[in-house]
Amino acid sequence: MSQPWLQIGAQWFHFMAVGAWIGGLVLVAILLRSRSRREDQAVPVAQIKRFSTIAFWAVLLLAFTGSIRAVNELGGISGVRRLLDSSYGTTLAIKVGLAVTLIVLGGINRYRALPGLADGGRLFRRVIGAELVASLALLGFTATLTSLPPAVDANRPAQAAPALISANGSDFATTTKVGLSVTPGTPGPNAFLAVVTNYDTGAPTDATTVELHFQPKGSTQVGGSTLTLHRASGARWTATGTNLSLAGSWSVIATVVRPGGTVQVPLTLATRAPPQRVSVSHGAGQPDIYTFTLAGGVQVQSYIDPGTAGPSQFHVTAFGSDGTELPLASATLSATPAGGNLRILVTTRLSTGHFVANTTLAAGGWRFGIQATTTDGRTFQATFTQTIGAP
Repeated sequence: MSQPWLQIGAQWFHFMAVGAWIGGLVLVAILLRSRSRREDQAVPVAQIKRFSTIAFWAVLLLAFTGSIRAVNELGGISGVRRLLDSSYGTTLAIKVGLAVTLIVLGGINRYRALPGLADGGRLFRRVIGAELVASLALLGFTATLTSLPPAVDANRPAQAAPALISANGSDFATTTKVGLSVTPGTPGPNAFLAVVTNYDTGAPTDATTVELHFQPKGSTQVGGSTLTLHRASGARWTATGTNLSLAGSWSVIATVVRPGGTVQVPLTLATRAPPQRVSVSHGAGQPDIYTFTLAGGVQVQSYIDPGTAGPSQFHVTAFGSDGTELPLASATLSATPAGGNLRILVTTRLSTGHFVANTTLAAGGWRFGIQATTTDGRTFQATFTQTIGAP
């Protein structure tokens, strides 16, 4: 974006040029009308010629300053290429079209109508009338532009809220409240913030220790884990950890130790899908194939076969940046029905980078999760949702 002083100066000279051009047109029209009513008054040829010269330079200044302002408001040259992608740009294009029309009419007056002005100037009067009408339309579109957000703002994505997941709960005796937020809330490393307060007063509780115990809901195949939080200030307790290791729903128990005893607050968290690039390939009579592109050019392909209710196979294959199969040390596959609990599936290795899990799926929406580790220690995760149809 240009320097503020340049934009302010361009705007000031732009308004001055508009005033000299269109304001002068109005004065010329009034002068011609007053002279035409009095037969003893000659057409003011000299004055109109002087105005024509002033208008010529005003138009040049108008085009120059208008271009500076337009490029700035559109967000640069790239915004000019997308001129019609916003209401602001479309209105600006119409305004420019009207300005060009005015310039053409002015050229007709200067080079065709002015030479015959002394003989009555009928063509000049008609053209200047058309100029005044176009000028009113131009001012109208200018007023409309002031009520629209500049394209550089209209095309800018809205500021995203911080990505996190959260849960709130209290102990059975309603003595303690815990508000837990997890950022970014995807499987893997996360920052945990627990706000521990008195249930009745909302004041920070006199806790000496706060721990979180994690267990995937509906699954005993993945062991639980514990994360100890540290007091940050007042009621705020924080820590970082990888306890939400899989996509899906998790049961979390917040254990709060106080001088008068220990309370437990049950909470439930559902992880968010991690940022990922995914494409889906559809083929007649074939299962949908999901292809994930990960860091370093790694690709993961996955599909549910046959994709209908009943016995199914969940396939996952990893490929390196060179397109060859990427050796995997392990792979954990999960399936979660809509509104249900996460299932950890038993996997079988078919080749160095290809794992499969046999399962039975009911018709409806499902969320499938993939967590794998390569033989050189890299880990990756991916999730996708698919509607399982009737058999």
